[in-house]
Amino acid sequence: MRFLRTIVAAAAATMAVAGASAPASAGKIPIVWSTAEKVIKVADLPATSEFTLKDGTHLDAGYRYTTFSVLWLPIWDYDHKWTGYVGRDDQYVELSEETLRGLAKGVGVTLPAAVSLPFWDKWGGKLALALGVLAFVGWCVRGRREEAKA
Repeated sequence: MRFLRTIVAAAAATMAVAGASAPASAGKIPIVWSTAEKVIKVADLPATSEFTLKDGTHLDAGYRYTTFSVLWLPIWDYDHKWTGYVGRDDQYVELSEETLRGLAKGVGVTLPAAVSLPFWDKWGGKLALALGVLAFVGWCVRGRREEAKA
């Protein structure tokens, strides 16, 4: 049992060091951490010409943030900004919060004071990582108890 724990710990440490030290474009080493910019729709704005872009895309109130992920689990979110949402999670229109609030107020739309991020991005990754760490610690403690009995 001790040998198996040593192998698992060594493999995890090797993946963490290799993934953190290699560029993501290397392609030969699994990516252990990453960042991703996300855009979510916060409120619908009226479907009028005032909120239609030159290419015909409709503009809504959106919020942009960046997530930092470890083992594909979102652990931290940062760089929060209000934006114009254009119907895609990877594109947005740069608008300041004041401009967006002014436009929304002008058409009778109330924007929330605080934006609620999706559960997975805000809490899910943290909870999954915490459960994984607790399970690993429990596994290690159980192994030590079994060794002590033997």
